Amino acid sequence: MTFKDRWIDLLYRAATGGRRVRHVFTPIGAVFFGLLLVCFVVLSRYADRLIGLEDLFPGRLPIVLSLPLFAVAAFLIGWSVGLFLKAGGTPVPVNPPPKLVASGPYAYSRNPMLTGVFALLFGLGVLLESATLLLAFTPLFIALMVWELKAIEEPELVKRFGREYVEYREKTPMFFPRIFTGPRMNSRGKRTMGKALSLFRAFSKLPGGKALFSRALTFRAPYFSTIHPQVLELQEGLCRVRIKDRRSIRNHLGTIHAGAMCTLSELTGGLAVDAAIPESLRWIPKKMTVAYLKKAKGPLVGTCRLDPEILIPGDVGIDVEINDAAADTVLKAAILFYISKRKAS
Repeated sequence: MTFKDRWIDLLYRAATGGRRVRHVFTPIGAVFFGLLLVCFVVLSRYADRLIGLEDLFPGRLPIVLSLPLFAVAAFLIGWSVGLFLKAGGTPVPVNPPPKLVASGPYAYSRNPMLTGVFALLFGLGVLLESATLLLAFTPLFIALMVWELKAIEEPELVKRFGREYVEYREKTPMFFPRIFTGPRMNSRGKRTMGKALSLFRAFSKLPGGKALFSRALTFRAPYFSTIHPQVLELQEGLCRVRIKDRRSIRNHLGTIHAGAMCTLSELTGGLAVDAAIPESLRWIPKKMTVAYLKKAKGPLVGTCRLDPEILIPGDVGIDVEINDAAADTVLKAAILFYISKRKAS
């Protein structure tokens, strides 16, 4: 038996052992992880002084830039810890809940709490103006966690939960949610919600949730951030996306540039297809033909309606309309998508 196998077996016995053993090792594991984080931060500060990389940002910019990262960290860590405690366990691997937690943030990421820790470290790197924490020690910590998860924790979870965890691992990313992915099929072969659709519905229940979803979308596909889209509605067979009239997307005539409307059309059509396509298939835009019907000013809304049954392998055409505040159509786009079978993993 290798050292790795012994460690996995030790973790398994602790996680499934008596309550007294778990309660003894829980604070030890928590303190060890906390000290590991502190060591990475302290070493980065020493490295900064050693190579003379300090005072990276002017004025109060470090505070302004770090606050969103701290907010994300607090949200993910707090939500994850709360779910584990509610399920009768802790985030410490030696004292986990008796059942697999796959709800809340764990429906979209296998390790949302660690994602929050990464955000915390990046936030500290910005606040402390530490180049080495941002560019070296935090990436090193992430690499270390990925290795530990793949080599130790996930094999132990497979040993403890069996096929249930294997299926969960196959459909759920390690850290960052998938924005574009097709709907899942249940055991009876019926279509269920895909990640983009389920994420949209989950975010929509929160204050400002649609705006948060739209920001996450542009983080995943950065080019779409050029038009600052807001997804208004997303369901199987329907997508509506709005953009505001901003100076950055206007042409020399003071109207909204054709390129911005084409980008809106592609995003709206792509989301509509992604929300309706079966998991066994994948898609990519192949061709787009547009007709400009009216000068575009003010807020615009792109709308795509489709029948999910048309999404079969081959070339599939869908239509997108863009309307202004007066409900007049300013552009019509016909997009040809190439649908193909997803390669078996």
